[in-house]
Amino acid sequence: MNAATRRLSPRLVWSVIVALLVVAPAAWRLPSGLVAVPAAVAVLAAMARWPWPRVTIASAAGVTFALSLVADAGFHVPKAYVTFWALAEYPALLLLAARVIRRAPDRQAALLGPAAVAAIVLLPARFLFAAPTADWKAVAVACSLSIFPCAGAVGVGLYQRMLDDRRARAVRQALREQRLRVAADLHDYVAHELTGIVLETQAVRLDDDSLPEPLRQYLERMEASGLRALESMDHTVQSLRVSDEHGAGGPASAARMHGLADLPETVRRFTAASGAARCELDMPPGLAATVPHVVQDAVHRVVVEALTNVRRHAAGATWASVSVVPVAGGGVTVTVTNGGGTAGTLTASRAGGGSGLAGLRTRIEALGGTLGWGPYGTGWQVRALVAGSSSTDIRRTADVPRCERGRS
Repeated sequence: MNAATRRLSPRLVWSVIVALLVVAPAAWRLPSGLVAVPAAVAVLAAMARWPWPRVTIASAAGVTFALSLVADAGFHVPKAYVTFWALAEYPALLLLAARVIRRAPDRQAALLGPAAVAAIVLLPARFLFAAPTADWKAVAVACSLSIFPCAGAVGVGLYQRMLDDRRARAVRQALREQRLRVAADLHDYVAHELTGIVLETQAVRLDDDSLPEPLRQYLERMEASGLRALESMDHTVQSLRVSDEHGAGGPASAARMHGLADLPETVRRFTAASGAARCELDMPPGLAATVPHVVQDAVHRVVVEALTNVRRHAAGATWASVSVVPVAGGGVTVTVTNGGGTAGTLTASRAGGGSGLAGLRTRIEALGGTLGWGPYGTGWQVRALVAGSSSTDIRRTADVPRCERGRS
């Protein structure tokens, strides 16, 4: 859920409404009505969904607990006011304590847990400064009794945190097993078939000296493509297995990442394999040195997918172009356009596809960018805006083609 959607979410609307209802009566009882502020803040923090937009639940809880503790010693108001707003603040503090213990990172939860206990247990201490002043023994008893609901809230938070950790471990285990199965299938089946294709190509090229030169060049390109596919397969299998040994992230060096420096060779191979089609690359020199490597890898993936789709869906295209333009913040805009043409010669089972661009859109949006595709003149265009940081807020521009075909 993005910030704009969360800003209009029903849960946030109701949280604000309830907090305003809590604080509204204080408008006619100033300055004594300021005792309602901690109650309203506690209600809002306990009910709202976090983060919003960049405020975490730990930050909201820290402010709420601190404000409640300050109010315990800072407000000297009529006892009726303390009682009225304590009835709203007390359950909100219990709920917020359970939520922050469940959701906050380990270190923050360890720091905020004692703060939550102090805010809940010491809330009755406000009656010591109320008018008329309450008996300190009664206040001590109330504080002592507050330990029990406080322990219940902490226990609920810890139990839910334990269940969340157990579910996360189960998901990690399932992903681990899936990675190992995929790695085994790639190694045992796909790599085996690719090796067979390369060996057959080499055998034809080396054993028959009477082959025409164009056919020999074509076989050389087939062999080179097969060897590159095997190399990529080895990197993928290694990445899957190393990720299993070192966790979901794994070392960054395990997976091969391509960059902008690989684009000229990619375009050259497309032109050589396409025959009559020409492909031109427009990219400022030295751009690779100024762009983060994760952005370069995403741009390379977009170009490869778009040019592959030209081969599959517009094999008769006479031209294609790749344009890479830097944007502020280390981002890049990449556009791949073709002039259109007849469909390729793939079999029916492979001609449809449909998941490549959709998967790329997920990757690009995870970096804070956008990806669009659609008709462009007589041909087709794929356009991506890849942000230099995942926190960059990039809006989809009107000139990015938007076509949902192929989405899965």
